[in-house]
Amino acid sequence: MVPPSATPLTVGFLVNPIAGMGGRVALKGTDGEALQEALARGATPRAPSRAADFVRAAATLGLSVRWLACAGPMGENVLASSKIPHEVVSKPHGAVTTPADTAAACRVFLERKVDLIAFVGGDGTAKDIFAVVGEQVPLLGIPSGVKMHSGVFAITPRAAAEILRAFVDGTSRVEEGGIVDEDEAAMRRGVIEVNLAGVAKTIALEGLTQAAKVEYSGEVEEVSKRGIADTILERMDENALYIIGPGTTAGAVMEAMGLKHTLLGVDLVRGRKLVRADATDAQLRDALAAHGGPGEIIVGVIGAQGFVFGRGNLQLSPEVIRAVGKPHITIVAAEKKVEALKELFVDTGDPSLDAELAGHWRVLCGYRWNVFLPMRAPAAPK
Repeated sequence: MVPPSATPLTVGFLVNPIAGMGGRVALKGTDGEALQEALARGATPRAPSRAADFVRAAATLGLSVRWLACAGPMGENVLASSKIPHEVVSKPHGAVTTPADTAAACRVFLERKVDLIAFVGGDGTAKDIFAVVGEQVPLLGIPSGVKMHSGVFAITPRAAAEILRAFVDGTSRVEEGGIVDEDEAAMRRGVIEVNLAGVAKTIALEGLTQAAKVEYSGEVEEVSKRGIADTILERMDENALYIIGPGTTAGAVMEAMGLKHTLLGVDLVRGRKLVRADATDAQLRDALAAHGGPGEIIVGVIGAQGFVFGRGNLQLSPEVIRAVGKPHITIVAAEKKVEALKELFVDTGDPSLDAELAGHWRVLCGYRWNVFLPMRAPAAPK
């Protein structure tokens, strides 16, 4: 356990304003040149609202915290909007923030001897921070990226506020969390290249801290995936519009139809023919509106984490999910993945939809074989 402090803990707060912008427009992140492509496709910022959720929740807890922040959109704005006292200790060099701005802020945080760095972003942001901080200071990630596979993230922004309270109260544990990042250029080619940047310190609180992503493979998994695909094809409605999510399990359904799957994207199928590959949120909504008939989402689960929506499939927006309807969502996960899970999570960014999706779900994990798992809309406990 972390011992309670007699004096306020010092928290360095950092927001990556562009984190997650590429998700709904079918990009795999916003690193480098991807930001301009995201803007060209009409992407809008996601991080500010996620940061605001965290800060509003933290404000209600009355925490004894001294906040150090980056200027403007990198942290200051959201703290000021919630009237949380803070000190600005670093400024970005331009209108568009860069990894260099993140690194500069982290160096100041270390100089000021912060007890914790709370950051809003995804795996890329975590990697940039870890490159400067290493294991010197615990990291608490508020999820906002396209992908959050590292083991330093809370399951939602509000859960991050609850983790912070436990850290301040001395009722949490400092543990190790892997900093994992996928090569975005390789992802756009449909190739998974995962790199372990290192092992950071993080704050662990059961039920509120997400595990690092785990990949499963082997003959049992392949048989399970083929059984899932065969089951779906047996009941497939030729007039329905199928939205096939990312991942190898959903991809097995595409392969069974003889179609090429966008491994890290979302594909549209009707009558066992590809309608659109790697669709954006807007393209999915337009296709559903034009179709006017039944639709179905086939979506996988992130290994060890249990996330169904809100991680790596931001194209499946609240609007898309509502247009399809809860009864027309099929969750698929191969056998070993299911065995490792106690529950599922949903984090669409829409609390009312998350609440609607909460409850027990059938998970198809083999040929005509379903198991029931609870889906949790993980708001911070009261």
